[in-house]
Amino acid sequence: MENELIDGHQKLTGEERDNLSQYLIKGQDEIIRSLRLLIRKPEPLTLFFDGGKRSFPTSVVQVISNRDLVVLERSVTDTHNDRLLELSRCTVVGQPQGVKIRFVLQGLSMAKFQNERVLIAPLPREYYRFQKREFFRVETPFLNPVRVQLTLESGLDLEFRASDMSGGGLRLDDVNFSLEVETMQIISNCTIIIPDMLPFKCDLEVRNSYEIANKNGTRVHYVGCAFMNLRVGYESMIQNYLNHLQLAQRSQENNPPVSPQ
Repeated sequence: MENELIDGHQKLTGEERDNLSQYLIKGQDEIIRSLRLLIRKPEPLTLFFDGGKRSFPTSVVQVISNRDLVVLERSVTDTHNDRLLELSRCTVVGQPQGVKIRFVLQGLSMAKFQNERVLIAPLPREYYRFQKREFFRVETPFLNPVRVQLTLESGLDLEFRASDMSGGGLRLDDVNFSLEVETMQIISNCTIIIPDMLPFKCDLEVRNSYEIANKNGTRVHYVGCAFMNLRVGYESMIQNYLNHLQLAQRSQENNPPVSPQ
């Protein structure tokens, strides 16, 4: 398994290699949820094959849970696709939102999906996410988002959409690059506005800050924050919202058929 993880890509750190099990996601439902978080994201994934000698950028196009399939973008180079299909095995790696991920796919084939040629493969049996997480993140709706209002030390009032959220924190989408912060900085007295719930206040501690380039050339600044000084009862209120959101997302999932080419 270790060879699969390091095939054609940078080797694992000593800590990661010493205890791979702590980073392993093995249950099928968890693997499906993890893969769905990668769908059409601007952060590129890299598909390595042929002993790591060849690679190309890719992304997860769809996860078809009722057929246990994952759909990926193919290479723009036909010789890459031909060789990959001949080998029928690859390692996919990436670093979405600063978190390293790796999984191995076998039994790849070409298909048509939504009028484009794509790669399909059975779901990976194992998925590695190289970050310890106490809480699982859930993407929030775009049309009815979680919003965060805060005031900078300069007195400027700002509002941000939180594009994902967990029981421990959230991610701010700073599309206008108006939030200049440092890791471990405390943003005090923020107002968290969750749809259909009463707003509440808490402090946010900055855990990471990074930029992502979208495919259209635009860039977005993301700021990951942890909840601090939550009052009693807010944790359960947040978790209830996340549970409801996950149930709603699962009920709306559409698994269109893939026709073999």
